[in-house]
Amino acid sequence: MTTGPALPLEITTSDTALGPQRRRVRKRYLLVLLVPLFMFTGGVLGLYFQPPALQKFYALTGLQPGAGSTSPIALPPEIELPPKMA
Repeated sequence: MTTGPALPLEITTSDTALGPQRRRVRKRYLLVLLVPLFMFTGGVLGLYFQPPALQKFYALTGLQPGAGSTSPIALPPEIELPPKMA
């Protein structure tokens, strides 16, 4: 009888070595996809709901929503529309 190594043997594969690195790459892709989504959501919420901080910024700087165009996207409710815009 020949004597061999004690059992059980530990088997290592190359897949276990790449596991943590793969997860880091997936997290980066997830971050790259989520950042534009959060920015778009924040822009839409800021445009339609105008939080108090944004209203104070407009009051402080004298700006109006719509970037000063002749047909602005949003107007405060207390402004009377000219007949041309209505």
